[in-house]
Amino acid sequence: MLVGEQRGLSDEKLATIVAGQRPVDLTRDEAIAYDFASALVNGGVLPELTYKTAIVAFGQYGAAELSYLVGLYALVSITLNRSTCRYRRLRGALARSLSRLS
Repeated sequence: MLVGEQRGLSDEKLATIVAGQRPVDLTRDEAIAYDFASALVNGGVLPELTYKTAIVAFGQYGAAELSYLVGLYALVSITLNRSTCRYRRLRGALARSLSRLS
């Protein structure tokens, strides 16, 4: 979200994306990037038309960078989600241990 805000995406667009929907008022480049990222994170093979559209819009290196950024974001998100689960388990175990001492 921070990157979206820094790049000038409106609060309405960000809220729609966070809700898992595609905003209707995306610019051409935003729509291409959204479709590209959405296809990657929803699994399966990136559709060839989506890939070629990104290359036309952003160039070979721009499309590769977009793919890298989506992958990096996914990696960080998964890692943080795992850490959050671990933290919750540790917090629960600590609470149980402390309750036995009382």
